[in-house]
Amino acid sequence: MKFGVRLHWGLYSIWHRGRESWPFLNMSLEDRQQYNELFKTWNPVGFDADEWESLFQESGMKMFAFTSKHHEGLSMFDTKTRVCQRANWTASGGPKIESCDLAYSIMETPFRRDVIKELSDAAHKRNIKIDLYFSHPDWYDADFRPYVQHPLQVPSSATLLTEVDVRRTQQTYGGNPVIVPDPSPAEVKRMMERHRAQLVELLTNYGEINMLCLDMYLGPSVWAELRKTVLKLRELQPNVMLRNRHWQLW
Repeated sequence: MKFGVRLHWGLYSIWHRGRESWPFLNMSLEDRQQYNELFKTWNPVGFDADEWESLFQESGMKMFAFTSKHHEGLSMFDTKTRVCQRANWTASGGPKIESCDLAYSIMETPFRRDVIKELSDAAHKRNIKIDLYFSHPDWYDADFRPYVQHPLQVPSSATLLTEVDVRRTQQTYGGNPVIVPDPSPAEVKRMMERHRAQLVELLTNYGEINMLCLDMYLGPSVWAELRKTVLKLRELQPNVMLRNRHWQLW
């Protein structure tokens, strides 16, 4: 591939406060709650996938990389998976986990267009290779707590996180993280099922995908299930390149 472009585009493009969704971790509780509602305003009517891909082609690019889902959890594609619980950051008495039922995807925004499909279709017409970034952690879906620097931490975080992420979490939140109950076995199972289903969607619904940039990790306790997911992806598209970005293997 050699020469291409890497694009980050998501909710963070509205507030543009810094590096993609990372500023979320240092926002006030009120700003976090407001941020999670920004999807209701996402409507980039000027987006033209053919225009983008033509520019890439004219520039001599052989590939493009695009963020299908960053850490903040908004899926930039038409996922059929559902988020069942999330944080209410401004709940009375402090942040709490609440039930919900939504895809938390671009199809629930006013835009209602599958950006990944439009970009993939335009790229295939031009023989431009496709790299889809996907974040293992998900800061909107409370089932994914507390992996990496999830804004919801739990009493047993130190045993669920890697040593590196324990340090990073301490640096991020200091002595004042938001602590909620540990995930139940049923929640962990639901997390891994949704995680796998979304990656299967990306390798099933958009034609040939040349690379998946898989970012971060979900901790040693679920590595066996994550490995099964990787094997499933290899079964679906044997030639896809898997980019191991910040993984720690056990």
